[in-house]
Amino acid sequence: MSRLLIVCLVLLTGSLFANDNISGFTEPGGELTLKNAVAATLLGSPQLHAYSSEIRSARARQLQAGLTADPELEFEFDEFGGNKSFSGLDSMETTLKLSQIIQFGDKVAIREKVYSYDTLLAELEYASKELDICKEVADSFIKLLVVQKKIELAGEQVQICKKMADMIDKRVQAGKTGPLDYMKAKMLLAKAGLVEKQIVVHKEYLRKKLASLWGSQEPQFGRLAGDLEEYNNVPPIAELEKIIANNPDINQWAVEIQKRQAKAELARSQTSPDIKLSGGVKYFNESDGTAFVVGIGIPLRKPVRNRQLELEARHDLETASQQQRSNYLLVWGELNRLHSELASSYEKVTVIKSEILSTAKELFEATMLSYEQGKVDYLYLLDSQRSYFSVQEEYLDALAEYHLKMNELDRIAGN
Repeated sequence: MSRLLIVCLVLLTGSLFANDNISGFTEPGGELTLKNAVAATLLGSPQLHAYSSEIRSARARQLQAGLTADPELEFEFDEFGGNKSFSGLDSMETTLKLSQIIQFGDKVAIREKVYSYDTLLAELEYASKELDICKEVADSFIKLLVVQKKIELAGEQVQICKKMADMIDKRVQAGKTGPLDYMKAKMLLAKAGLVEKQIVVHKEYLRKKLASLWGSQEPQFGRLAGDLEEYNNVPPIAELEKIIANNPDINQWAVEIQKRQAKAELARSQTSPDIKLSGGVKYFNESDGTAFVVGIGIPLRKPVRNRQLELEARHDLETASQQQRSNYLLVWGELNRLHSELASSYEKVTVIKSEILSTAKELFEATMLSYEQGKVDYLYLLDSQRSYFSVQEEYLDALAEYHLKMNELDRIAGN
């Protein structure tokens, strides 16, 4: 089983259980990068802290499984409390024995191996949860980065609306257009200002949501540092299929199969009976004498029961193999779906940026100039303005869609 993912996470956080030392966590402030947001979450997430506790519990169970059975100290009192010569304590016999179960068939070592796979499964579950949380951080970061950009865009739109209102006001004063055009321009300016305020409110919600992932209720960070327009074409599907082995959800089944193989081995070891050895001293009240006692116990287990245990273990192993195959096919299917959707998103972003956005901007600027010169009417100018603003919004939404799908792809690939 590849443990590359776990090693990478250790290098990123400083320790797989670094979040256990939450008292040393420092709230990120100032300009926030995605890398810093992920690191803060890995250190401060209460969810991950709970999962790391489960790993310690699994390790404790593994250590317990590797211990041999404890010896037993036994006391026996007999030959008393009856009738006639046995009515009192004179004839009582007292036995003190120490007994120990001796296990054969390497049961202790095999049992410890079974529980060692439980520890590995707990570590992989931790890694899987860590990936889930990292994806959630990345998604929240992208959404907040988009909103941050939309605030800038809304401010630009407010300035454009103000510029248009001032231009129309001058035309009204010069008698070149009617006052209704100015009223419409003022209304659009007010609506643009309202949209900007609503986006600012939504930004605060997203800031708190992001900070909550590392356990903070009051975010201390300021602007996000990131470039939404940094995007690349999707790698070939063959390359992605090679790296999904890093996915801990797939690796879990490989470990589960190893665990069930060990359980089958443990079931076979049960055919070797254990024995119980005991030895001690017996004291006779009546004669005031002592004697040694030795005993041996062998369990009588039916052969059919052993065969049932082995058969059950083999069926469990076969089931795990089928589930591993089914799980891999599900991940493979999701990978192919995302690859197709990402290719479509990349094409959409590229076309909007290279062909549509620049054209919409040039058209709007040319229409404003034509309106100022009296060559087009106000409705034509409004249509050009709406088209330009709409394309800008569409471009940001396309970038967000691309990056969110890329986060999903990275999660499936185990990155």
